[in-house]
Amino acid sequence: MGPVQVGVVSLTSERPDFKPCCAILTEPARGVAKAIHYRMPLVLDAENLAPWLGSYLTDRETLHHVIHHLPAAWITHWLVNTWVNRPN
Repeated sequence: MGPVQVGVVSLTSERPDFKPCCAILTEPARGVAKAIHYRMPLVLDAENLAPWLGSYLTDRETLHHVIHHLPAAWITHWLVNTWVNRPN
């Protein structure tokens, strides 16, 4: 199987002081991510991204039946420097 195009789901907005802000949506950790943390970014392929972002799906239960996660076996990780996690 060739490469799969995926996207991390995030929300963007402007704060009252007009500075941009962003939130990354997370889900319970799956696969190798469980060894690192109890949650991970929500990652969807192109086929599942459109329904997730569509305004016509508002019910959580319906989303759980429509949206399918990437297989946990596809999740990989690698060590990065701790400066990556510093917001300043």
